[in-house]
Amino acid sequence: MKFYTVTDDYIQHLKKIDNHVPDNYSETRAYVGIVLQVNGVKYLAPLTSYKEKQDKIKNSTPTIFKLHEEGNPDNKLGMIQLNNMIPVTDSVISELDVDAQDEPYKQMLQRQIKFIKKNSEKITSRAEKLRKLVVENQHVHFSKVSCKFKELEDALSSYSAPTPQAASTDQLAALAAKFK
Repeated sequence: MKFYTVTDDYIQHLKKIDNHVPDNYSETRAYVGIVLQVNGVKYLAPLTSYKEKQDKIKNSTPTIFKLHEEGNPDNKLGMIQLNNMIPVTDSVISELDVDAQDEPYKQMLQRQIKFIKKNSEKITSRAEKLRKLVVENQHVHFSKVSCKFKELEDALSSYSAPTPQAASTDQLAALAAKFK
């Protein structure tokens, strides 16, 4: 298991389909998550840092998976928001370079990934259960608090990344003038 980020353009594409898809806050709060295989579809499930209000959420709820330091349940490390997982392809995700992060964040990410690796089967099982509750069973509560998984899967197949635009001669001249 590794951590990944998602392109802003793809997030904006999905938000047109489902406004429940969380925003991507670039460097300050990037959409960082893990990739899971759920019902034959690759999903990115975002992480969130620990907040005290998370203590009120039951560990067994299918919408989340709580994280803590391996062997130290009191050191809470946040949770995986399975209700906010989005379908992805390799073209819209990038691996997060954990070693390039500042030391405290890097250490937290390393503790999270260790716990996630040890619990990967449970995490995937819970994600599959949630998708089934939302897509097949159309469970009222879980459908209300989760992304529209089936619609987002359809949106993934219709997504095409923007084509990079070549700079015009005028734009290049203006840029060159700045460095004179």
